[in-house]
This record gives sequence, C-alpha cells and structure tokens, in this order.
Amino acid sequence: MLAILSEIVRNIVVLIILVTLLDLLLPRNHFRPYINMVVGLVLMLMLFSPFRSVLQFPATLEPALAMRSYIGESEVDQRFALLEQVNWELTLERHRMLMLEKIADILAQEGLEIIEIALELEENINHPEFGQPQQIVVLAKKAQIVASRLGQVENVEIKIGKPLPERATERVVDSRVERLIGEQLGVGVEKIEVKVLRDE
Repeated sequence: MLAILSEIVRNIVVLIILVTLLDLLLPRNHFRPYINMVVGLVLMLMLFSPFRSVLQFPATLEPALAMRSYIGESEVDQRFALLEQVNWELTLERHRMLMLEKIADILAQEGLEIIEIALELEENINHPEFGQPQQIVVLAKKAQIVASRLGQVENVEIKIGKPLPERATERVVDSRVERLIGEQLGVGVEKIEVKVLRDE
C-alpha cells in the first residue's frame, strides 16, 4: 500500500512539473482552458488508479497481480509428477479390478465361488514387471446350485439335549484351477495358490 501511495505522489509531482512547463511555453489566453481541462482529467485518473487496483478491475495490469498468478517451473514440474503418480495409481487399480473379474469368471466356469482373494501386483513403476501379479491366493467353495423345481420336503428330526456335531471343513489345493488361472493371466503357477473348501 505504501508503494502505491509513493507512486501516486511521484506521478502528481511529475504532472505538476509538466503542466508548469506547458503553461510557460504556450500563450496564456488561447490554450489555458483546454490545458486546465486536460490536466484535471489526467489528475482525476491518477487519483482513481489506486481504487481501480484495490477493486481489481480487469483493466489493471499490476505487477503484484502478475507475480501472484505466476507459476514457477519447479511448481509445474511438481504438479506434473503428482498427476503422473495419480495416473499410474489409477491405471494399476483398474488393472487389478480387471484381473479380479477375470479370476472370478474362471472360478465361476469351474463351479466355484470366491470366499477370499488376495492379489499382489508389482507396484514399482520402474520395475520391468510393473503391474504383473506377484502372488495370487484364492479361497473358494463349491457354488450352490439352486434347484429350479420344487421338490418334496424332507422330514426334519429335532433332538433336544445333544449338541450338533460341527462340520469340519478342509482346504484342498486345486492345481487344475491354478493352471487355468495361470494360462489365462499369463502368470507362472508358482505364484498362484487356489484352495477349495470341501465339506466332509
């Protein structure tokens, strides 16, 4: 604000000196009213210029505003790096979702439902295997087939006083499904582990 006031005072002093020189050089009676009108207009414009910069009218081209809106090259590089990182993360996440869908389709074709799945991808952008699965662990169970026809209701026995025996579940490795997933995704079988729950 102090810089703006000092600039206004300096401009007024320069204007007064120029008006005095014009007044001395030109004849007094003929041009005096015109000179006074022009000097008055210029003086009013000079006095209103701080208000115009404070209100930030579009016509002002203040250096301070230009410096405020200036973005340095280092800031552009930082923003570019950030956008590039976000782009790689979004690409990797989309790739992960597509692989999970493909694995679910393969298991559905084999009559299995996914209970849990862990898919670990190479996330280092500079690594030659970026985006490739490093480990796939699937826990699945046999899909339940819903009967389309109504059948006869079976008799149900209710025994009171005896606890029900718990049904043990066994996890069996299914190497055939592992090979199928490996072939479909182009991944080595050693990185894939598929376990299927079987009721006894």
